[in-house]
Amino acid sequence: MPNREKHTLTLPPRMAVILLAAGSGLRFGQDKMWVPLGGKPLLAWSLETLLDLEPDQLILVGQGDLAAFEGLDPRPYTCVAGGRTRRQSVQEGLRALGVDITHVLIHDAARAGLG
Repeated sequence: MPNREKHTLTLPPRMAVILLAAGSGLRFGQDKMWVPLGGKPLLAWSLETLLDLEPDQLILVGQGDLAAFEGLDPRPYTCVAGGRTRRQSVQEGLRALGVDITHVLIHDAARAGLG
């Protein structure tokens, strides 16, 4: 009788990163995403670090004019509008996920010390 081993197909994980940048900055007194730090906006530090992970998808959740968020880095990422609360912004980021994503990392762009 032939040996019939059961083979299973395991797909590699597909990682997405959601970068939350839709806060109002009220406690800081201004929108801290755009405050310069080391010659570039605070937001750019987190964005660059997360793109260096080479995720399968990166979603930047912003507020206001999303065109201001585009062009911060030449590598591809998607910009979506956030909600009124952090929870709603996370939901908007999750809605933008590709169907093949298996893992999601969510980071707050105001925490620029990532690395």
